[in-house]
Amino acid sequence: MIKLTLSRTIHAPADRVWDKLADFGGVHTFHPMVDASPITNGQETGLGAERCCELFNGTKVNEEITSFNPERRNIGITVNQPDPPIEAMRGEFTVTPSGDGSCEVLAIMEYGLIDGALEKDQVDGLRAMMEGVVESVLKGLDDHTVTGAIIGNGGMQQNTPSSSAMG
Repeated sequence: MIKLTLSRTIHAPADRVWDKLADFGGVHTFHPMVDASPITNGQETGLGAERCCELFNGTKVNEEITSFNPERRNIGITVNQPDPPIEAMRGEFTVTPSGDGSCEVLAIMEYGLIDGALEKDQVDGLRAMMEGVVESVLKGLDDHTVTGAIIGNGGMQQNTPSSSAMG
């Protein structure tokens, strides 16, 4: 498994950021690649909740919460049946208060590749792309949580902030 670890300071309370991550069907409000993210099994959040991420490029990704600890503000998400050359993929987010009204979001992504599916330079290119995706998700989470704006295709804000979204 290839493991990526990235973090970002978000200038918002940890509980507000956690609420965005725990709203499993709401990932489309901050993920710059996700157009819609309906819940598929009727469970909105918590262990076992499932969603279908409908990407702006027309593809779909089914995901499930496979670990969930609100006290630690930690959520683990598994991608069900990822597309080749990836054979397994899991992400985890942990939100930690910083004490000054901001928080640190730690993102860990692990993915496995089908044996022999890629050459070394392709593996390195995929890793760089995946790091870019995780960074853009953290930036989208930051922008959405701080401004209340919906983050759309490519990370662009799609609407103006509303005071209710920021509260």
